Amino acid sequence: MNRSALVKTWLVALSSLALFSCTARVSHQALAGRYQARYPFGRETVTLAADGTYDQRIELDAATGHAAQLLTNEGRWTVVTRDGPWGASVRLERCLAVNDGAGRLRNGYEQALLGGCSHSITREYVLFGRVALGEEGSFPLIRND
Repeated sequence: MNRSALVKTWLVALSSLALFSCTARVSHQALAGRYQARYPFGRETVTLAADGTYDQRIELDAATGHAAQLLTNEGRWTVVTRDGPWGASVRLERCLAVNDGAGRLRNGYEQALLGGCSHSITREYVLFGRVALGEEGSFPLIRND
């Protein structure tokens, strides 16, 4: 097999694997665990329980121009699945959203979002590594238990 054909074969195989990994169904049992994100202003820990409840703990650093602060929250979580290449996400009801998407502390961070938060289910390194909630580059919650 020549080099060009070999490269094409690998590209097709990797594309198929990526599509399959994005569309696979994920259970509460498989996702239950502790996830952490590090931000320039602090750290967030979310613990997903197999019974569909979650605990959220946010520790803000004093060095960021804000007072050191500990925020806690709890609620229910669900897995939202979609057909197509975009896979599944975890939805946290009434969550605290502290990151503005650019690594800064979001205005109104101390109030729970009534609409909840949605985090896509990914892997730390695209197709392998620890399970992560959120997109790489946007400070995802990475499983660490």
